[in-house]
Amino acid sequence: MAYKVFISPEDRAGNVYAGTALWNGKTTNEKEQMGRLADDLEMALKRCGFEVINAQYGDMYDRVRDSNAWPADLHVAPHTNGFDGTVAGTRVHCYPSEKSRLIGRLIQERIAPLSPGTSDRLVESTNLYELRSTHMPAVLPEFGFHDNPEEAQWLIDNMETIAEETAQAVCEYFDVPYIAPEKQIDLPPEPVELPEVLYRVQVGAFRIRENAEAYLEKVQNAGFPEAFVTEVKS
Repeated sequence: MAYKVFISPEDRAGNVYAGTALWNGKTTNEKEQMGRLADDLEMALKRCGFEVINAQYGDMYDRVRDSNAWPADLHVAPHTNGFDGTVAGTRVHCYPSEKSRLIGRLIQERIAPLSPGTSDRLVESTNLYELRSTHMPAVLPEFGFHDNPEEAQWLIDNMETIAEETAQAVCEYFDVPYIAPEKQIDLPPEPVELPEVLYRVQVGAFRIRENAEAYLEKVQNAGFPEAFVTEVKS
């Protein structure tokens, strides 16, 4: 039986990323980037055998209702953070329960060393709705500060890596083997089997066929019984 993970990414487009941090040459926001993260995380978890709902709809009340009704085995609400543009680091929020604390720590330990920020911490909280109202272990990772220019660009450029690291943390939490993305392997081209090459030796050319056949008889008598006469148009 597959474990079930409910992904509820932040959906506020008004949380803009630092203006110098560009995605496809344009400025971006938390909704766009956490949508990317949720899509990558969904693919990674499904590859590892999980059932996943990627809930990019409604509001947090709709999502908590659906997560509880499913019911999910784990609720993950991906976010990024914002303050004054100077702070950077990974802060993972979890409900103060043993299981929520464990998944929070596993994500924190994988993401924090990768980000350029140093303001890292695991935060236990009963105030966040998606943590206190879900019936299963729940975690709300803030992977970095999107208003810090350096960290905002790091987030944009490393979203797939962040998703894969989060998937590995989820696999470790459930004691499920992590399956890495398939890597393209450059194989040498298969050898082409060339047709057999035959080399023929011509020992004479005659305008009159009788002369050719008389010479053929001499060649055969000389120890080449497979010799033959063929007609070639001049």
